[in-house]
Amino acid sequence: MNFLDFAKQVAKEAGKMINSYSSDSIAIESKGSIRDVVTKVDRASEQLIKHRISEKFPNHQILGEEESFENKDVHTRILNQINTIPFLWIVDPIDGTNNFVQNIPGFVVSIALICKGVLTVGVIYDPVRNEMFCAKKDHGTFMNDKKIETSTTSQLEHSVVGTSFSSDFHIREKTVESLSTIISRCRTARILGSAALNLAYVAIGRLTAFWHYELDAWDIAAGILIIRESGGVVTTLDGREHKIFNKDILASNKYIQKQLLKELNLTK
Repeated sequence: MNFLDFAKQVAKEAGKMINSYSSDSIAIESKGSIRDVVTKVDRASEQLIKHRISEKFPNHQILGEEESFENKDVHTRILNQINTIPFLWIVDPIDGTNNFVQNIPGFVVSIALICKGVLTVGVIYDPVRNEMFCAKKDHGTFMNDKKIETSTTSQLEHSVVGTSFSSDFHIREKTVESLSTIISRCRTARILGSAALNLAYVAIGRLTAFWHYELDAWDIAAGILIIRESGGVVTTLDGREHKIFNKDILASNKYIQKQLLKELNLTK
C-alpha cells in the first residue's frame, strides 16, 4: 500500500469513528480561549491516526494538533527542522470542531505527509458527505477517485470566496475588515468553519478563493497540496510563495489571485 492509499484509509477510519459519536453528549473544553474548543472525540481521532501511522511506519514523525497544543516546544522544534525530516505526518483530527459540537456539517479529517520539507501526500475527508479529497505530488487531485480542478472564473465579481474566523478576537476584527472589502467586489462569500474544507472546496471549484490571517500547519498542509495539484495557487497574504510555517494564506484558482491581493491592499 502506498502512502496516499494509506492516508485515505486512515482518514476514512477516523471519520467513521467521529460519526459514531453523538455530539449532544460530548463535553466541550476550551484551549486557551472560549472560542477555541476541543472534545474527547478530537483526541480519540488523533490517537487513532497516530496509532495507525506508528504501527505502519514506526520511524516516521507525527505532528498532531491536540498534542502540539499541549506541547508547543515540540511543535516549534519540528517546524524548525521540517526540511531535514525524512517523513513527517501532519494531522488535524477534526478541523471544524465548532461545527461538530453544534451538529453542523462542515468538519473534516486532514492528513498530510511532508518529506524533507516537500508536501508529498494530502488527504481531506468529510465524513458527513463521504467526500475524500486527495492529492499526491505531481499526480493531480481527486475527489472520490474522480480527478478535479479549480474553477475557471477569471473575474472577482463572478467569484464565490471563503474565509474563516480565528479564535483570536483581534484577528477576527481583521477578518471582518477584509471581508467588508471583498464582499462588495465578489458575487458572495461563505464562512464554512473549517479551513481545510474551504481549501478542498477551492480545489474542486465550489469556492474560487479562500483567505485567512492566522492558521497552523495542520489546518492547511493537506489543503495546500490538494489545491496546487488541482491547478490552483497558494501564497501568503503579501503575495509570497507559501511555506508550511506561514500563518496567513490566500488560495485561489490562480485567475483571481492578483485581483484579490490588490483589493486587500496587500501587494506593494
